Amino acid sequence: MADLISFGLAPAFLIYSTGKHIWHMSAGQLHWWLLVTCCILYAFCTSVRLARFNTSDESGHRYFQGLPSTVCGAIVASTLLVAIKYNIMMEVAQVFSISLALMALGMVSNLPVPKLLSRSNKAFNYFQFANVVAIYLCGFTMKFPEYVLFLALLYIVVGSVHGMVKQPWLIHHHVHHPESS
Repeated sequence: MADLISFGLAPAFLIYSTGKHIWHMSAGQLHWWLLVTCCILYAFCTSVRLARFNTSDESGHRYFQGLPSTVCGAIVASTLLVAIKYNIMMEVAQVFSISLALMALGMVSNLPVPKLLSRSNKAFNYFQFANVVAIYLCGFTMKFPEYVLFLALLYIVVGSVHGMVKQPWLIHHHVHHPESS
């Protein structure tokens, strides 16, 4: 329930509130309806994503099935912080509803995205650990949101491509559990 509130409802409400107050959208406008629909879709898909994650046995698997809701929540928050920092709120408003819908659909997709696990390459493990620590520091201090946004987007793009190349069968099938065969 905490994950649903933190990574589903809070980002959806944050975007709705931003749309209403900063982007000056009012009830009944076409853009307002699009924003409300995409916010509801995002919250709903987050709940489906988390329910699927909590009922599946993904322990021992190296890939998530669909985009992790934590990364999508980080993208929402860091995008708004970047937009505020660089005074580009109106430009962000033009694409954010669609971006929210794409993240929502990505969360409930079968797209294989690698988990942040220890790898055989020690240099990669140090790099991964350092970036996770840096993201937490940036998040807590609300400094360098562009770094958080860049890494979250990089993780989704590179991770998705890697997953599709290394695990293409996950896209079309549910996760196969060799233990249960």
